[in-house]
Amino acid sequence: MGTSDRNWLVRTRARQILGPYNQAELYEQLRQNGFSSEDEIAASGKPWISAQTLLNHDFDEVTRTSIPQTTKTLKISDPELTLTPSPSTYTPTPSITQTPVEIIHEAKPVTAREVSQVRWAQQEKTTTPESFKPQVKTSPRRAPVLTAIFLLVLIGFFIQMNSRRHHTPAPSPLATKLGSSSETPFIRNVYDLIAKNETGKALEELTKYHQTNPQDLDYLIPYAALLIHENQSFDQARSNLDKVLTSSVGNSIKAKAHLWYGYSLLANEEDDFGEAHFLEALQLNPNDPAARFNLGRTYIKQQKYAHALDYLQLAEVEVPDLWLIHIYKGRAKVALGKLDEARASFRLAIESSPDRWLSYVYYSMFLLGSKDLNEARLTLRKMLTRDPLFEYFSPPPWGFYQEEIDYQEYLSAYSKVMAQARPEELELGKVFISFFLNGNGPIENSRLQTLAEKGSLMTRVLALSTLLRSEPKAEDLRRSLVRLGENLNEFGPFAYVVRAEARTRLSNLAEAQQDLSSALLAEPKSAAARLLQSKIYKLQNRKEDAYRELQTILSYHPNYIPAIKSLQDF
Repeated sequence: MGTSDRNWLVRTRARQILGPYNQAELYEQLRQNGFSSEDEIAASGKPWISAQTLLNHDFDEVTRTSIPQTTKTLKISDPELTLTPSPSTYTPTPSITQTPVEIIHEAKPVTAREVSQVRWAQQEKTTTPESFKPQVKTSPRRAPVLTAIFLLVLIGFFIQMNSRRHHTPAPSPLATKLGSSSETPFIRNVYDLIAKNETGKALEELTKYHQTNPQDLDYLIPYAALLIHENQSFDQARSNLDKVLTSSVGNSIKAKAHLWYGYSLLANEEDDFGEAHFLEALQLNPNDPAARFNLGRTYIKQQKYAHALDYLQLAEVEVPDLWLIHIYKGRAKVALGKLDEARASFRLAIESSPDRWLSYVYYSMFLLGSKDLNEARLTLRKMLTRDPLFEYFSPPPWGFYQEEIDYQEYLSAYSKVMAQARPEELELGKVFISFFLNGNGPIENSRLQTLAEKGSLMTRVLALSTLLRSEPKAEDLRRSLVRLGENLNEFGPFAYVVRAEARTRLSNLAEAQQDLSSALLAEPKSAAARLLQSKIYKLQNRKEDAYRELQTILSYHPNYIPAIKSLQDF
């Protein structure tokens, strides 16, 4: 490691992160006893070790033997998520943010001030605050025994990590567990209704329960959350949350109350956009990814983009599969002028949830602002080949960002990006998006059927997909299937799902099964393909196979509403 590389961090007893330093600066501070022996030091991406241990070892020795960290590097009309078409409108801020190297897992709560300080200041010259004056003098002599023990521990840890890598299954994708076994049956039922997107019914049940003047307070969390989610009454929601916060309840419930109170302030753009409440939530539950994520949203609102990136990266450690985090990281990085890193974040959002249109829209607008018009168009063409209903059926985890899909914003983005495309391509996309914008609009469906008579394969597939949403007659399905043709590879896996659904409705189950096999071979995680496969199994009275398909869907997409509802039948 070169002495000019600034990749060394210091974590103080107060949990503050300082740095980054290069090797020479850090070593000089160590020799001058600039840090306490209780402080911890690590090269970026390496485990933390005590300052005293590092002083007794060679820097390069520690760097070689350390184990790398395994971190992965909606309403759109909301001003917070407004798409910006040109980088020239951004106000870049010099970044002082690096990927967090460690998350606090101690049971001991930290203060809001300490949480807000878990970031590192970049300094050209390091001064030594009085609070970091040494308490224990370190010896300049090396300790051979300690060195041997230290290396043996590191080697053993390395072997253990390799063993886990080979024998432990890959972590499952992001899961949303709304309720817990410790909650009452009533509260669990409420969370079950939320998971099935029956939020109106859940709010009705909670309203009735609230009128009985119950003594427990747990129900006030989902009650307030639904009042906020359904735009019923922010004042009543906050009154309920205040009741929780002023009562002698556990830290877990209070943390949730702070989260939703901050969420309401952020949604209404009031006061500090919920910053103080998110910090309090983190004080009570330091690893809560929803609080970290929403604090990142808050700092973007406040144009504190480096702070925002810090907390978004902290949230990513807990839920690396959440596309929302990658979208917001992309936005923060654009504002910081880190355009290459922003591009990577937007692409990772797509990779994390390839059927979610939102990620394609944001990436295409970023590309448009970067003058990469060809790639922007390719991105939206790809979007049209993905399952348009997945986004509706698989909402964000509860407490992160509960907003409806804004197809009007999608239509606006498509019109901007494809403005210079071929007229028939521009019209196709606009009509297809408008079909969903207008609630399965019959006018748009009729127009797509007309375009499909002489249109491309994409036009014919999209026309059949809207026809299936419009209660078609059997003869219309047969005509569409003949028009569609046999080879759908040019469109992609979802075309086979569309044709399989049409064939299933016509009771051609053997042909439908062939199409699903083609779709799942190309895309094993396809929720639409596995859901249809489950339906076919039920028609064939293969209930165990049908049940297994639903479980497989939820292992990939834990919030997929049709699978959650279908499991009720077993």
